[in-house]
Amino acid sequence: MGPRTSRSPLIFAAVLVGVPGNPCSSETDDSENVLPDFGSLADAGPDEGDGGAGSSGYPAAFRLTCISIQQLGSVGADGFQTQLLSRQWQQDVADYKLNILFLLKSLDLEAGQGTLQVNSGVGTANDDICHEAQSISEDYSATVVEGLSPFRGIGSVERCVADEEIEVAGAAMLDFALGPDDRIYIHAQDDDGSVFNCTPDPATPDAVPLRRGVGKLGISADGQTAMGRLRGCLLFSEGSTLCSCLGSCGPGGPEVVQQEGACAGCPENGIPLTDMLLGVTSTEACTESMGEQAFDLAVDFIGERLPMVPTTCE
Repeated sequence: MGPRTSRSPLIFAAVLVGVPGNPCSSETDDSENVLPDFGSLADAGPDEGDGGAGSSGYPAAFRLTCISIQQLGSVGADGFQTQLLSRQWQQDVADYKLNILFLLKSLDLEAGQGTLQVNSGVGTANDDICHEAQSISEDYSATVVEGLSPFRGIGSVERCVADEEIEVAGAAMLDFALGPDDRIYIHAQDDDGSVFNCTPDPATPDAVPLRRGVGKLGISADGQTAMGRLRGCLLFSEGSTLCSCLGSCGPGGPEVVQQEGACAGCPENGIPLTDMLLGVTSTEACTESMGEQAFDLAVDFIGERLPMVPTTCE
């Protein structure tokens, strides 16, 4: 398989370029979303002999298969930029270039507690994904309520729009909130290894850093499907030192990098992310929360359980 055109998962200026058609997006599909059959999550215990990654026990990893952007800086869910970028993200997800992973390390319904990570993966299929080492988050605690789901099912499954909590027998909902210094790193890369978001500083992950993440993660009763919403903040100061590619990082692949300027050491066509913020401005909520200029990013999602818990990429 030849290399594909690379795209940044947070290229706000993607509205200025054409985006290929995406079979997973539907602007006019009003069909009812059908959630999975719910078994009994309460009966799911830890698996033995396979590293705890079985059909229903924990730990378990869920890869996001549908992402719908609900806010992008100052632009809401109905904005042209937001809808266009959602379709672009969906294509990257379908091509396994954008692999956002929720690792549910523990789930104790009786105690009402869970532990999770939000990581990024690298791989070409569900059975060969590994955790990108620099994207592995800290362990975060979550409160768990049995019998609730954050997903009402508006529109089609492809649009994956979360709305309000509903009662779903046997399901579980996790609520988590991270601090301003906690970061979720969203890493993505092309088939040839070119990273879509690069930092000239080798000590800083080549990924989009989201701070103060707040989310709801619903787990179906059979333990096979995740769904919910994630919101975070991107600092302008961090975006200004993140070099992203628009359209293509260049034909030379990851070995050809810029030799001077703000993006020295990064792919030849990368430019600072903040230079691409055309038509999108910072938002009051994240700016006030972080104490400096920042952008809100909110996404709704659906994920499917991977056949195994990924190991760390070598």
